[in-house]
Amino acid sequence: GSHFGNLTELGDIGKDFDGVTVANNPQFGAYRGTPATSGYSGTTWATPKVFAKAVCYGWNDRGFIDNGNGASCTLEIYGRNGTPAHETDGTLLGSLTFTDQIDESAGRTVGSNGNLTPFTTIWRRIVATGGNGICSAELVLYEVTDGVPQPTTTPPPSPPTAAGNPRALFLL
Repeated sequence: GSHFGNLTELGDIGKDFDGVTVANNPQFGAYRGTPATSGYSGTTWATPKVFAKAVCYGWNDRGFIDNGNGASCTLEIYGRNGTPAHETDGTLLGSLTFTDQIDESAGRTVGSNGNLTPFTTIWRRIVATGGNGICSAELVLYEVTDGVPQPTTTPPPSPPTAAGNPRALFLL
C-alpha cells in the first residue's frame, strides 16, 4: 500500500512503517512539531481490508506527545474508501485514551470497535492535550480475513484462538 499523513517534520511518513519500533532524538521517527495537538498516518490499499487492531509505538524518550509526559493521549483508528480530506474524515474503528509516558516504546494496542466494513484506507490519529508535538515510532495495522482474524504467516500459523489472531496488514 501507499502511506500518507502529516507526521513528516523530521523526515518522510515512511518512518512510521519501516519496521523500527524504537525512535528517539537523534534517531527520529515520524513527527509533527509545535503547535501540533494531533497528527495522523495511514495506508491506502487497492483491495479493501477489515480492521482488526493496531499496535502503535511512541518514542522511547518522549512518548507520543513531545514534552507531554503525564498528559492525556488518545489514539484513534479511522477507515474509509478513498483519500481522507482531513484526519477525521472517515469511520471511527477503534480508540484508546491513556496517560502518555516518556517511554512509549512497548506499544499501545487499539482494538476494533466491531465494525466489519472493509476499507481501502486505514489510518491512526494521535490526539494530545499538552506537549509540544506528536511523536510516532511505528504503526502496525492488522486485518480480519475470511471473517475470522488470521495470524501472520511467519512463523507457521497456529490455529486461531477463541479471540482470534489478526494478520498484520503491514509489517516488515
